[in-house]
Amino acid sequence: MSLEFATGLDVGARKRTRGGINEDSIAVNLLQDGHLDTRRNSGVFVLADGAGGEESGEIASYVATVEVARRLTGALWDSRRLDDVIGEDRSVDDGLDDSLVTALPRDRGADWVLHRIETAIRSTHTRLLQWIQDLGLDSAYTTIVVGVKLGDRLYYGWVGDSRAYVVNRHPERRDGRRLSLLTRDHSLVQRLLEQGEIDEVEAQVHRKGNQITRALGGTAGDDPAGSTVQVETGHVRLYADDVVVFTSDGLVDAYVDAPQLHDQYTRADPPSDIETKILERSVTDDEIRDVVLDADSLDDAVERYLSLANRRGGKDNISLILFSDDGLEPSPATGLPDREYGTEAEPLESRDTIIRDRD
Repeated sequence: MSLEFATGLDVGARKRTRGGINEDSIAVNLLQDGHLDTRRNSGVFVLADGAGGEESGEIASYVATVEVARRLTGALWDSRRLDDVIGEDRSVDDGLDDSLVTALPRDRGADWVLHRIETAIRSTHTRLLQWIQDLGLDSAYTTIVVGVKLGDRLYYGWVGDSRAYVVNRHPERRDGRRLSLLTRDHSLVQRLLEQGEIDEVEAQVHRKGNQITRALGGTAGDDPAGSTVQVETGHVRLYADDVVVFTSDGLVDAYVDAPQLHDQYTRADPPSDIETKILERSVTDDEIRDVVLDADSLDDAVERYLSLANRRGGKDNISLILFSDDGLEPSPATGLPDREYGTEAEPLESRDTIIRDRD
């Protein structure tokens, strides 16, 4: 039973030529324990994309990944106390059997994990606001996507436009059923999509693609005690042939001349005349799927993603976390459960704050 992961960080081709820095951060903690030949592998995976100026964004993303990973890792270890495992009606002399070595302690299911994820993210939001005031900064923001892998399930939460995908590698699966986007962007472009004002092609190159509507952190004028952030969460079953992909927007928003293509698209009659050009320059979900399917390993997939984003322009920092567990059950050839983004299905509100120039 093996829980494997690979990570990647790259400043991006454009910022590299301009002497920029990488404002993204990642954190991974793996936990393993076992008893009576039964092993449990679990992990905490956190990715953040900073905004608000290079120094502010860099530190905001780092604080977010370290704080959330620390809080969730502590919660997982604290949950495995002896009294939770044995229970009131047993004693240590009774011993422990395989039935007691489960993915979660008794009476603690999905809601317990998702609540811990929300609490960790919101507490970190408060910590960032305190940090902004302590250092006398004008503002600092970061997106975040968080995953907790326990047993055969992935529990996740996110704020902003960093994404979580699952790619299924079952040899008999149709391509259209291999990739699932677990998150939806908290962004102006996503809001316009949900309102039917733009289509999927225009969304790839929209001029306002750098405007997010939710993030951790804020401005010096925000009250840490009174400010909160809305977190979306979800959970899905994982299989041995699944690969989870966490990525910042630097992978999917890599093309540097997107505004010019957006102008061409809005002027074209019909718009389909330029659709092919847009899709050739964008990093599409199909390409995200194919990288995993074609790669020899998770490390190879990470390198392919970084190369792909930089070939398309490398407009922004790129960060990646990939993980899989080959000790899980193989996925069925048919009947793979639908995997849709989180539990909060309400439309994004127009009153959500627009955070500009996150790249």
